[in-house]
Amino acid sequence: MHPPLPSNFELDRYGLHVRLVREEDAAFIVKLRTNEHNSRYIHDTVADVEQQKEWLQVYKYREAEGKEYYFIFEINGEPQGVYRIYNRHADWCVTGSWVFKQDAERNSALKAMIITHEIVFEDLGHDYVHDVDGINENNRGVINAMKSIGGKFWGERVEEKGKYMQFDLRKEDFYNNRPTILRFVGIKL
Repeated sequence: MHPPLPSNFELDRYGLHVRLVREEDAAFIVKLRTNEHNSRYIHDTVADVEQQKEWLQVYKYREAEGKEYYFIFEINGEPQGVYRIYNRHADWCVTGSWVFKQDAERNSALKAMIITHEIVFEDLGHDYVHDVDGINENNRGVINAMKSIGGKFWGERVEEKGKYMQFDLRKEDFYNNRPTILRFVGIKL
């Protein structure tokens, strides 16, 4: 496995600033994850900023060990959304917790999806993303986005909020599809 990302990891790409979350992001994360529209398809989050801060404090230990990364995506210093890389193994990992503000700048969520997978394959050296958690079957936008970057359906699981579709994304499939999705979001290579 590649060495962990540095604790001061930051990146500017496709008009987004990417950085690792900090404890002071707790209120934004709670507001984002408890928004009625955003929370339809994700695991429930308690609307308690102090509890989120405690979760982030523990998460920072997992981050330092290179086990998982939780990113904030910003435009001009304004948080737009979050995305996570977790459950890391030698050649694969899981991506998820992809949640953006309803009024986020156009295409910023798709750009974040591309960036997150570039980090997975380039910075962390994984060969594929193995989605064990899945995407809620009613979350058609995310399912279509996963397919558009090369995700391949492999299974499903059922839980309280419904059926979850599971996808794998291989590095070569991502890079074969990346030019098309970048053109879609207005980026020329």
